[in-house]
Amino acid sequence: MKRRMTSADRWIDAFLAANPELADLRAGTYAASGEEAAAAAVWLMGRRGLPAPSKMGTAELLRAQSEDISLAVPEDVALWSRWRSCRHVFDFDPDLAAALAASDSPDSMPLDALARLPYPIQYVQAPISSWSPSGRAFSHPGFFAWRDTQRDAGGGVRDVLLVFLVREGRPCVRLSLDLACGTVGGAADSLVDADLALYGRLGGPPGGFDAASARSRARETAGDALSLLLYLVSDGADREVVYRPSGGGGGTRRLSPSTIHSVGARAGAALRAARIRYGGGGGSGPSGRTVSAHVRAGHWHCHWHGAVGSPERRLVPHWQPPVLVNPGGREDGSTVVHRAGR
Repeated sequence: MKRRMTSADRWIDAFLAANPELADLRAGTYAASGEEAAAAAVWLMGRRGLPAPSKMGTAELLRAQSEDISLAVPEDVALWSRWRSCRHVFDFDPDLAAALAASDSPDSMPLDALARLPYPIQYVQAPISSWSPSGRAFSHPGFFAWRDTQRDAGGGVRDVLLVFLVREGRPCVRLSLDLACGTVGGAADSLVDADLALYGRLGGPPGGFDAASARSRARETAGDALSLLLYLVSDGADREVVYRPSGGGGGTRRLSPSTIHSVGARAGAALRAARIRYGGGGGSGPSGRTVSAHVRAGHWHCHWHGAVGSPERRLVPHWQPPVLVNPGGREDGSTVVHRAGR
């Protein structure tokens, strides 16, 4: 099966075109976003005559990093170093992705459930939204995700989950989720707390910033991204490899250099079939009373696999798909439940 370039491939192409020096970077050299990757980012900026990040004002650096794809930060170097040797795209069925986004929030889900992502880095191809501090909305075709370590302000090292939301031809929106926060909601809140601390150093937040709204939007973005990642590691996830790149190619069409995993082909088909079959809603009985059909949203729960104390013991998430309740509009008070997807 031939596969065209994915949104991950297109972003990487633009990133390398703006940072050609990184094309010769040996795969895995800077796989962590620590001191070595930081040194590589400083070296890269020096090659272009740009001041090192430490010599730039915080506001200037933040503005440059959000607009200029050629200003690589340590995490960007780590992303490319990992991606060069491990290119895996998880292409989500759009109906499954929408159902996951509409599921009950995974705020209380322990982050331990994401302890074992499928690969050292992966790209999730599914639409997701984010917002600027002033509330401007952005749409993204997908995101890179990997576990890493970062130094905090006190010089300590913390474990993080990095989620980089892709913008075509522009720098990623970079989310650093502190795994020590324990839960998905706690990690999302820590993003806003970090922004508030930064704004304090800059003399105040930008115009239009509202902390409560920012916290809600951060939870939505982080929750949507982590729901997709949780599905990848969940019990019985519907995913399979549908394309592996060959060494050749040719022709006028560019083919993806990434291994592509189809996610949710069966689940998405089941959701669409259920919507077609029961899309008419409820009905009315002899008494004239109408009992509406409705969808009970999907939700998350998790359980432990492995013996207590064993190194193989891990927390496994499970997604309960949406459930159609009273699809025929039964007016006798009884309930008929149909699973909408699996």
